[in-house]
Amino acid sequence: RFGRNAGLIPAPSYPATWPVELGPLGVPIDNMFTIGDARIETIVAGDDSYGSNHRYLLARIGLY
Repeated sequence: RFGRNAGLIPAPSYPATWPVELGPLGVPIDNMFTIGDARIETIVAGDDSYGSNHRYLLARIGLY
């Protein structure tokens, strides 16, 4: 509800980011949002966690 009221636009999917050991079988607990004319076209979770217990998210953003 907070996101809708703020005009935030969610990503088209929710890739798993935690725990790192489970890779794509994990839980999608991290999110990305855009606002205004920006839209997330694609979003993926990275393979390397760089020491974190979460995998990073990488998104392609389009301006419309």
